[in-house]
Amino acid sequence: MVVVAKSNTPKNCGASTLKAQLAEQTAAAAVISSNPYDQYYHTSKWPKDNMPFHPGELQIQRAAGVHERVMTYAPKLIRPYMPEQHVDFYQAQPVLVVAARRSHGHAAPNHPTSSSTSSIWATLVTSPTGQADLVSSPNLITLELNAYVAPSDALYGALTVPGTDVGILGIEFATKRRNRVNGRITAVGPSSCSGVDPNTKNLSSVLTFTVDQSFGNCPQYIKPRKWWTAAVVDDATTSFTHTYAEAPSSASHPRVMSTELTPAQMQQVALAETIFVATGYPRTGDDDDDVRHGNDVSHRGGPAGFVQVQDSQTLILPEFAGNNIFNTLGNLRIDPHMGITIPFLETGGMLQLSGTATVNMDSAVAAQRYPGALRLITFNIEYVNVVPDGSLPVRWTVPEEWSSRQLRVKAIVPESETVKSFYLEPIRDDDNSSNNNNNNNKPLWKFTAGQHLPIQLQTPQGEVLRTYSLSGSPRLPHNQEYYRISVKREPMGKASTFLHEHMQVGNLIQVNRPAGDFLLPPASSIIGRGDQETGEAATSSSPPPPLLLLLSNGIGVTPILSMLHQVVGEEEEAAAAAKTKRPRRAVVWVHGARNSKFHPFRQEVQDLARRAQALSSSSLHLTTHVVYSQPLATDVLRSDRGSGGISSDTTAAGNYDSPGHVTGDLVERLTLEAAATVGADGTTATSSSSSSSNNTRQVLSKAHVYMCGNGGFMADMEEALHLTGVNPKNIFFETF
Repeated sequence: MVVVAKSNTPKNCGASTLKAQLAEQTAAAAVISSNPYDQYYHTSKWPKDNMPFHPGELQIQRAAGVHERVMTYAPKLIRPYMPEQHVDFYQAQPVLVVAARRSHGHAAPNHPTSSSTSSIWATLVTSPTGQADLVSSPNLITLELNAYVAPSDALYGALTVPGTDVGILGIEFATKRRNRVNGRITAVGPSSCSGVDPNTKNLSSVLTFTVDQSFGNCPQYIKPRKWWTAAVVDDATTSFTHTYAEAPSSASHPRVMSTELTPAQMQQVALAETIFVATGYPRTGDDDDDVRHGNDVSHRGGPAGFVQVQDSQTLILPEFAGNNIFNTLGNLRIDPHMGITIPFLETGGMLQLSGTATVNMDSAVAAQRYPGALRLITFNIEYVNVVPDGSLPVRWTVPEEWSSRQLRVKAIVPESETVKSFYLEPIRDDDNSSNNNNNNNKPLWKFTAGQHLPIQLQTPQGEVLRTYSLSGSPRLPHNQEYYRISVKREPMGKASTFLHEHMQVGNLIQVNRPAGDFLLPPASSIIGRGDQETGEAATSSSPPPPLLLLLSNGIGVTPILSMLHQVVGEEEEAAAAAKTKRPRRAVVWVHGARNSKFHPFRQEVQDLARRAQALSSSSLHLTTHVVYSQPLATDVLRSDRGSGGISSDTTAAGNYDSPGHVTGDLVERLTLEAAATVGADGTTATSSSSSSSNNTRQVLSKAHVYMCGNGGFMADMEEALHLTGVNPKNIFFETF
């Protein structure tokens, strides 16, 4: 999940970094000659045909019949650099998940005829302190890791050779957000960032990681947890040289690996709810600079038992519908080596497995074993390594106040041909469907516009965990409060199909507290990550940005709609309280849909626009624009656009504003038009001002953008906004 970013200057780094320079350059001009990120694509490493996938991934995509669709967005979503908010995200993490290979010098004991003498593993690395001081970043293509690896770890001492391929996963359990970046270790030595605490032992030595590919993942299958530091690793092991840079000594740190699981370990695997999977596409020597080579690490999650233990040397993993990129399965098509790590999050240990895997693409066979599964992975264990409890200084737990609770389905409302909204309310003690527990009558957890609601469904095929964005207003009175999730039915979606076909008013749904840090702070808040556990934004007296862009397509409308509710609600409350005149701000909402049959919330957005137009304070200038890619013969184009961005006749027919797709040109035009209506200082802009051009530049540099949709849509919007002059650090997005 994606965030409201904190300060754009990387942690411990000076303002002269490439990232800061890019932000300054973008904010200084209304239109720049080219995308500031083009430089990262124009290198010998990045494929000249912009094809981000290697042959194994292409084979799996084509076998699944999804390659053409994936290519409409993936080349824009997979980047040779990290977006600013990804940099901020990695720097806030106390732990990263890492994939790398380890040489054995001999074939696997279970496969003595194999020619392979190396294995691939996944592990968790922390800083020696167990705090969020693991990562710093001098620019958009570099992470510097002040990393601690336990001496008992299978990858202890394996990450210190420049050129080592490393896959990295950042996962934030509290917000259910995860991002991935693959690349290589390019240096081991002093940090290029300033401000390292001289009193902290050996923290000036780091692993320098250079990015090859960077991309985000959706928040599905992640169980919310809160991290904490159990204890600082003692002085004998906080030495960077001792715990990381040196190769392991068999005398001082003997590592005895077994070749099969014990009965106790088989039980641990069977109870796992979270695992990490390492795979890779090895370099051959002929094309070592090709960024498609390297190692990759991914997260798998589900209810206990989702990993099936066939015997002491064989595990079965299901593959469900996902992003269709098939990094893991594509890697296995070329190289069958795979690693699985089961983290013991509450106790600071790990069970690390390495071996080989085969993939069964027969969806019928997969569904027989796991209802809803599309493919199966059979994992054959070759090595078993144990990292004892207490080895890592970071722990995760589920606080009591985060415990799940049941909510009652109050109403179900069809929003379009494929979308239904489910209204959820607290259970009352007098509700006959209630089991009368401590959560009855309690108010709902507060949420911030943009967050999602984790739910657990008990279906005929077993337990299903999903997250759905909250689409309603976060500003409801206490006695009227409810959560609204709006769910698009997906053809292969177990959860969406169950909700659409079987959920009824009065049924109970198990939920966890709202999560995610794709947050629109209240108008009186300064942009910041705020409290990621409660969703509360960091507050200050800073005025809201003069220009706010809300962009969505498809079901990406749900968190954006909640943000629009928040904006209009804030202005109405301020007007009702007769407060001092608020700074004027322009808000632009642009949404793309197929046509009126597949356009949820059309009337709701129009009502919000009318409410904004009716405000006597005139502090809010709201423009809405709807684009239909395949309008029906009965759909009516609105040609008369009045003040406030809606039809001057609010009862007139008309349900969209332009045909085609939401394009960069359209967003650029609407953005510039809106920027011309507001002053950078929160006043009303005047056309007679001799400095109107300079004012527009200032407004654009202060503008904030929130967007949610498919990968291709967001990549197109990001590029257009850069060219328009919006500061990259103020662009926030949610990846579905």
